[in-house]
Amino acid sequence: MSKYKVNGSYTWVDGKIGGCPVEKTSIDIKVWSSSSTDTTMKLEVNSKIAGVVKKMFEDIYNDPSHPVIESIGCFRDSDGYPGHPFGVAIDINPDHNPDTRDYAAPYNPASDPLSMNESHPIVKIIRDKYGWDWGGDWNSKKDYMHFSFWGG
Repeated sequence: MSKYKVNGSYTWVDGKIGGCPVEKTSIDIKVWSSSSTDTTMKLEVNSKIAGVVKKMFEDIYNDPSHPVIESIGCFRDSDGYPGHPFGVAIDINPDHNPDTRDYAAPYNPASDPLSMNESHPIVKIIRDKYGWDWGGDWNSKKDYMHFSFWGG
């Protein structure tokens, strides 16, 4: 994968990363907001997994606990990790689920319903039902917001 890096990062330019074509698409997903109302968010993902991602978020939306999603992101033009530029990694509620390698956002799953632990419905659906990797399972520093189709 390092052959796709430019200046230390995986960078998406003109539909490619280091010559490898990456087709992204925008999907609409319904989510529950903090005000307990439903809303629609747009998410840019790799077109090859768009159907799976859409179904995954339908399952989250239909969960009886109505897990809240305030913020979500997938595709980024450039990153040191390939999952986001390739559109196969998703970050959910980063202000409540820190990447402990870089910064310390508040993280308290016992009192904050937006902070995810292993029993959170979003984790149970994405990791347990769909088999994606979750950054909260990492052995070293944790990335509680992060889910990856590729793992890691």
